[in-house]
Amino acid sequence: MASHGPRHRRLRIVLGVVAGCVVVAIAAVVIALVVIVEDSKVDVGPASAFYAAPDPLPQGPPGTILRSEVVAVPQVIGAPAGTRATRILYLSQASHDSKPVAVSAVIYQPPGLASPSGRPVLAWAHGTQGVASNCAPSLVSAPSKITVPGFGAFLKRGWVVAATDYPGLGTAGPNAYLDGTISGRAVLDSVRAAQILPGTGAGSKTVIWGHSQGGQAALFAGSLAASYAPNLDLLGVAVAAPAVELSKLLQLDANDLSGLALASYVLWSWPRTQPGISTEGVIKPGSEKLIDAIAARCLRGLGSLVEEFALAGVEKVTDTISVAALTASPAWTAVLRANTPAADSSGPPLLIAQGTADTIIRPETTYDYVLRLCDAGRSVKELRMEGIDHPNAGTAAAPAVLEWATQRLAGAPTPSDCIRTMGAAK
Repeated sequence: MASHGPRHRRLRIVLGVVAGCVVVAIAAVVIALVVIVEDSKVDVGPASAFYAAPDPLPQGPPGTILRSEVVAVPQVIGAPAGTRATRILYLSQASHDSKPVAVSAVIYQPPGLASPSGRPVLAWAHGTQGVASNCAPSLVSAPSKITVPGFGAFLKRGWVVAATDYPGLGTAGPNAYLDGTISGRAVLDSVRAAQILPGTGAGSKTVIWGHSQGGQAALFAGSLAASYAPNLDLLGVAVAAPAVELSKLLQLDANDLSGLALASYVLWSWPRTQPGISTEGVIKPGSEKLIDAIAARCLRGLGSLVEEFALAGVEKVTDTISVAALTASPAWTAVLRANTPAADSSGPPLLIAQGTADTIIRPETTYDYVLRLCDAGRSVKELRMEGIDHPNAGTAAAPAVLEWATQRLAGAPTPSDCIRTMGAAK
């Protein structure tokens, strides 16, 4: 299927080393990063005719399917023979005005007959892929294993898998990156769409599973479910390396290379999707082209993005983002707070996995979030994965998520590590 790529001719990054500055007989080497960007632009149009929403959108409840087409099941999933994959366009709701919005997704249906009560549904919330419309996971015919963690195992046990793209990925943008409510609604509505899609046999029993950005979306979906989608029987929410504590993450990562890439998505997206947000005073003058150039590219793997920008050997990009200005801005602070998952006292059972070698979602932010959930009285199963980095957190956690979800489906007592976790913290 044809898709529109980022409209840019080229991006050149020149790393120069200026030597010879001698002060008090000490030689200093100054590393200058010079970025020249020509005609970079983030593609926000629909990725193809399939993703172009009807105008006006038809009336219908969230989850209403606008169109569908059968697609190939990626081999990397390891799905059982007879699995059917259907790409869909469905209705969800935007958060600020609750207007309907079209969202794309892929629904995976396992072989065989569903039980009278319906098949359980795994709602997958994907990690960061980018903010350009052509970054939708449903466009990728041969995805990486780390982007479909556990899909095959769940399908083999008879689960339907609903994998949303989020609004503005595939469909016309701009994408509201890390908007918890918009993404959370899209996740819940993908389950409603799976129930409607003929032949799936999808029932109401649901587990939500997300990684990174998708961890944040999954946690929001879990908080929203009781009021927004009360017809779903939400058994639990599992997340790996979730994007929680957004203000702290930006403070830790804003001028780190990997952090700059992810922060650039925020800095491009939020002024276009969040009322009252501007980058004025937040980024260094002249950095707009760098941010636009990063935002124009899809994150098919953090390493590949860093390599594309020829920055693999550079550890810092100095002062591109003013963390002090960002955190001092009432508007930015309010939006960051609104999109940080709350440590609510009530909600579905949680499984939270975190790799100890993660340099993108810092382990201490996840551990702190778990402690606050425990203080609030929630049931939390915690999984600390030794030596696991950020890209591999979902794949590493997937077997434990499958067993935990199976236990929730069977009605087993909900496990909690809160007493052990709080004791260890002391």
